[in-house]
Amino acid sequence: MTSRSAPALARVAAVWGVVIPPPTTTPTGNSKPPAQTLYAKLKLDFTHDHLAGKEMEIGRYYLNKGEYLAAMNRFKRVIDNYQTTTHVPEALERLVECDLALGLINEAKQNAAVLGYNYPGSHWYENAYALVGGNLAPGQPQKGWFGSLVGNVF
Repeated sequence: MTSRSAPALARVAAVWGVVIPPPTTTPTGNSKPPAQTLYAKLKLDFTHDHLAGKEMEIGRYYLNKGEYLAAMNRFKRVIDNYQTTTHVPEALERLVECDLALGLINEAKQNAAVLGYNYPGSHWYENAYALVGGNLAPGQPQKGWFGSLVGNVF
């Protein structure tokens, strides 16, 4: 890594919220710039995110073609192998879609529950909640029989 790429790395790190640690000294007394290790970690994160995106793309293709088992395998691969990427909430929601298409209601509810537990504010959770049969937005209290009756009269 050159000295010209250090400011660019600092900007990327700031966007991702990564703190660059101060230089460390190895046991031999040589100082090793942590920017190189940080750069390598960022590149690995980008690569994993890209690979997860490709798996999602293939899974969506299978889902659109009606090949639900193949799509489920792709989405499960994203969940199992790329847990720290941004594609996991979508993979869980797509699993709910596949489960419902195959008639696996309990599995769809379980996947939606996992999605709601790990990503409660995600729009993917709202989509999964609607697919599973929730007619209210998550977090809203349900109306009782009297509230439903009064709501229908007025």
